[in-house]
Amino acid sequence: MPAQAELDVLLQKATRRRLAKFDELRGKVTQTGEFWDVVVITAADKKQELAYQQQLSEKLKRKELPLGVHYHVFVDPPGPKIGNGGSTLHVLQCLEEIYGDKWTSLIIIIIHSDTDRCQVAVPDGGKSTYSRGASHICGLHLPLFLG
Repeated sequence: MPAQAELDVLLQKATRRRLAKFDELRGKVTQTGEFWDVVVITAADKKQELAYQQQLSEKLKRKELPLGVHYHVFVDPPGPKIGNGGSTLHVLQCLEEIYGDKWTSLIIIIIHSDTDRCQVAVPDGGKSTYSRGASHICGLHLPLFLG
């Protein structure tokens, strides 16, 4: 089997394991280390924020997401956009306001979105970009990265 084909098979197997793990966590209160302590979705504007909050609320009611996790949607600050770096700094400021110094010991995922693309910042520094025509609902349709 060529090297790329082997990598594709390994990736498919790893993805299936992560999805199975996520299915086990749906609707259950997670224990420390099983999932993120905090899931943050950034929104480019109030319209996106409302859409994300509504989706999160519905998914939590239907127990489609892990429970016991703090889910937040933060709107990017008004004014010129300086990209995901500026959005990340805004998120960190919001987290510090909510959690104080405790936020530095939490396991956090920040899911970035804007009008043209959605990006997921993962703890190892990697990033995946997904284009979507309907970016106001993009953030909740991204693959999950579970260790």
